[in-house]
Amino acid sequence: MPAIRLAAATVLALLPLNATPLLAKSSGGLVGGAIGSVLRTAGDSDGGVTATAGLVSAADPEGMVQVLQDLGYRASLEADGVGDPMIRSASSGTGFNIYFYGCVDNAGCDSIMFSSGFDLAEGMELATINDWNQDSVVAGAYLDDEGDPYLQSYILTRSGIPTEVFEYALGEWEYALGDFLEFIDW
Repeated sequence: MPAIRLAAATVLALLPLNATPLLAKSSGGLVGGAIGSVLRTAGDSDGGVTATAGLVSAADPEGMVQVLQDLGYRASLEADGVGDPMIRSASSGTGFNIYFYGCVDNAGCDSIMFSSGFDLAEGMELATINDWNQDSVVAGAYLDDEGDPYLQSYILTRSGIPTEVFEYALGEWEYALGDFLEFIDW
């Protein structure tokens, strides 16, 4: 059964989202509702997760900041609009945030989402962003109410993933972000 949950979460994570990360968290949107319910296991009565030593986990935001810094990224830990951890970082001069999900009382988080938004003078058409989503596997995109594009990529860490796997996922995000910048002519 856990394999089915993970497969469902993977499919949901690749769908384009119709809300900003903060809105999705506060309103129980696609991320807060569907993914959250799919990912929680019956054994987690409080939903909180603890980090495992030597692994990168959403349950240990400070440790994730340290791993990012060790890999040469700028990374600062802050709180998002609902008090959950959020990391501000950048790749090749383009800023991005890492939002934390599955948190209980702003701690014990079980997943993260890389996110970067772009304020375009003219905005984009839905058909254009749908072209991106049709071809993208690693990161999905959506448009805000002004037609500005956002790129996001979801990662379930639960109690932790090997640093090498996190580094690979970060590299995939960086690659997708570079492709997206080209796609939107940024």
